[in-house]
Amino acid sequence: MIEITKLDENLASQVLDKWLERDKRRLTQLQREWLQSKLKPSWNEPTPLFLSLLYDITLAWHSFGDANLDTLSNITCTRDAIEQLYNQLSMKHG
Repeated sequence: MIEITKLDENLASQVLDKWLERDKRRLTQLQREWLQSKLKPSWNEPTPLFLSLLYDITLAWHSFGDANLDTLSNITCTRDAIEQLYNQLSMKHG
């Protein structure tokens, strides 16, 4: 088993591009910039889990309109991303 504790910005970006390609999805320039800003190295991010959670957040976005990225600006760590996904599910399913 190989343990990957942290991804560098380049590798994280490559992984996201592959996921987008696999799922036949595209992001707007503004969405891409938001996502890239979250891949900047910090004290413990981006981890593979954080990257996966960010991708899950993008699945709710539409290409014809930018998501309200201002409300997502506070996502800086895995816990924030989990809370955002929980909030999305709560709004969708009550």
